[in-house]
Amino acid sequence: MAQSLYTSLPKSTTIFTSSTSPSCTLIFILTLCIISLYTLHYHNQQTPPPSPSTTAQHPPLISTFLNSASNYTISNYLRHLTLHPHLAGTSPSSAAADYVKTNFESLHLQTHVTNYSVLLSYHLHSSLTAHFSNSSTAVPLPLTEPGLGSDSGVVKPYHAYSPSGSAYGKAVYVHHGREEDYRALASAGVDVKGCVAVAKRGGGCRNAGGEGGEELV
Repeated sequence: MAQSLYTSLPKSTTIFTSSTSPSCTLIFILTLCIISLYTLHYHNQQTPPPSPSTTAQHPPLISTFLNSASNYTISNYLRHLTLHPHLAGTSPSSAAADYVKTNFESLHLQTHVTNYSVLLSYHLHSSLTAHFSNSSTAVPLPLTEPGLGSDSGVVKPYHAYSPSGSAYGKAVYVHHGREEDYRALASAGVDVKGCVAVAKRGGGCRNAGGEGGEELV
């Protein structure tokens, strides 16, 4: 009985060593590809993509940056930087740069200051005077902010890089000086050409009033 089992083994091994037909191999490969594609597609549908807020909470560099300061320290930084004016190219501007550099270095950040030679525009004199048709007396108008003294260091308003000169004309109130404000004046029959526009601060950037009126000059 043991002899018959031993002699049957070579016959069974011929089954595994026999060649497989090419059509069966192709069908097997196609079936495997279909199963793989279905698995990947089903997994992508079931697993939602991670939200940016979730991924941004865990990187160590971001966590270290957010934990290195608080609202109190940020408030102190802003208070110090906005306590005095620091016009570019002046001594207060250099002091502000040194303050930022010192604080960065206290946080063990590699910091350096580089000097650049640039063309900056500073005003020498500016004034505003009102003349009335029923009076020969000229009334000077203040250009300083309310509540600020002459020693506050706040620079009087001026247009940087603009040529020196004087402008005379009738005064017209243009609200914030935006394009829609000029369109509203035009629809009301107010011609602002050749006039001195008086604009209220706010409603956009400070250059908006000048850029809107420039197209009408």
